[in-house]
Amino acid sequence: MPTTWFSQFMDFSLGARPLVRGPGSAVVIPSVLSPAIENWGREFGKFAPSIEVRTYYGVLTDRAQQRAELMADRGRWDVCITTYNIAQGNELDRKFLKRIEWEVRRYAVL
Repeated sequence: MPTTWFSQFMDFSLGARPLVRGPGSAVVIPSVLSPAIENWGREFGKFAPSIEVRTYYGVLTDRAQQRAELMADRGRWDVCITTYNIAQGNELDRKFLKRIEWEVRRYAVL
């Protein structure tokens, strides 16, 4: 599914819920390449600008900082983009993603 279709679907899907910011969905892509993750973020910004998107990727030390920022900003973002390897890999990452109180129990694995 092209990123443009998916980001528009997410915009529609998340737009159907009450206007309350908070973690709604995790988008897990198979690519481990940072350009792919950054592209997904740009596509959301272009085709679904009402959705606040955060990314969770990088080396282990970078992700420690990202975990802190994502938790501190919990009420200010709707979608988190990460990779399958990160979501299912390191125990710290798995526990972190499980700890987030997702408003909508919806995950997209592409």
